[in-house]
Amino acid sequence: MGLWLRGQLLLSIIVGILVYAGLLLFGVKYALLLALVAAILEIIPYLG
Repeated sequence: MGLWLRGQLLLSIIVGILVYAGLLLFGVKYALLLALVAAILEIIPYLG
């Protein structure tokens, strides 16, 4: 379970970074906030 959770957290971090970079590229306001939301929502399907 520990390795699985660590992997999921790593995937969430990667998604957050990529979303943040993409939103910055397009000049979206609140890019950091939206990237954090995307990273958090990335793990929800696995918790349900």
